[in-house]
Amino acid sequence: MMILTMEQIAGRMKGQDNLCTSHPIYVVQQRRRIYGMDSAYIDDFVWLHDDECIEVDPAEAAELEEKHARGEDTGGYERFAYLDIWEMVQPFFSMIGAEEFIEANKHRHTELRVYVESAYRNSEWQAVLAALAGKE
Repeated sequence: MMILTMEQIAGRMKGQDNLCTSHPIYVVQQRRRIYGMDSAYIDDFVWLHDDECIEVDPAEAAELEEKHARGEDTGGYERFAYLDIWEMVQPFFSMIGAEEFIEANKHRHTELRVYVESAYRNSEWQAVLAALAGKE
């Protein structure tokens, strides 16, 4: 992990795309999948084997869907409705910092992405952004 100076962080922030967001906070998020949701309200399904609790690949899932539709035995596989939620892992002042974090830590997490939040009504975050930009 490289320790950056305030000047280096400010340099990363200059000219970066704020993605149409006032006072952007670049947040690395991790996908967490919750199984066993009520299928009356969720349209997303996966197939899991009773013993392994591992999602099957798309080709095998298609075969299992066909068996399920015909009312045939799926051989120990069950169909579960799921919901994906995105949890915050780390906030960053720059997109570059967020992308570097993902590259260095993707092996420790499930799917990662960068989401941009706004510090529109966060006077503390705005003050730090202004200080980094030299606009105190």
